[in-house]
Amino acid sequence: MDTYYGKRLLGGGHKSIEGPYIMYDAKSDYYYLFVSYGALTREGGYQIRVFRSKTPDGDYVDMNGNTPWAKDKDHAGFGLKLSGNYMLPSLEQAYMATGHNSAFADDDGREYVVFHTRFEKRGEEHEPRVHQMLPNEEGWPCMLPYATEDETVSETGYDKEELVGEYFVINQGKEINEKIAKPYKLVLSKRGKVYGKDVKGTWEAKDNSYYMNITIDGVSYSGVFCKMNDEAGTEVMSFSAAGDNESLWGVKYE
Repeated sequence: MDTYYGKRLLGGGHKSIEGPYIMYDAKSDYYYLFVSYGALTREGGYQIRVFRSKTPDGDYVDMNGNTPWAKDKDHAGFGLKLSGNYMLPSLEQAYMATGHNSAFADDDGREYVVFHTRFEKRGEEHEPRVHQMLPNEEGWPCMLPYATEDETVSETGYDKEELVGEYFVINQGKEINEKIAKPYKLVLSKRGKVYGKDVKGTWEAKDNSYYMNITIDGVSYSGVFCKMNDEAGTEVMSFSAAGDNESLWGVKYE
């Protein structure tokens, strides 16, 4: 505790951690600390990370129970990365430097993350975006892939026929650089298998809920399914899942 600055929650040592925002979630009884990593430029690797704590002054930890302190040489492995640079179907160009966010719960209980994004081919011009977040079974926020259009998740889940099929998938990873997460194709089969080029895994949807789990190449992700519109207005089935401080998004077209 510093008598002038107060209690240090995380970071230090000139690491690229800024823009802190704390949101309390009554359902999980956690305080969520959102921060941004990277440099605030189009190719600076700017991104959103989240930690949580049972008390507003910490200790705040990530999915692996860890907190980045000044002694750590590289903070890229700490904190659940919600969003960075990415490309998805229906976007005219990749979103870059998504970060410096705030978050809130609406009167109807839905939760949102608000941030600004730059673009792959528009220099340092930026625009605001609002995405809905849904907590997974463990209470970690899963940011839905597309800007919100007042979508409502089905509390009782979806028919399996709506969930199986070919998805465009991106993994946000944990890097802090200009790399763009680009979609690749994965098939979620009726028998709970996951197939793709050089990729194998399993998946399941939890009965009577929107929760899901997917395991790819030995890494398990806990997440949610939600039907929503892409940014061209086309209805898609989407999923968003978190595991090992990474966010995995998928969108399926009929």
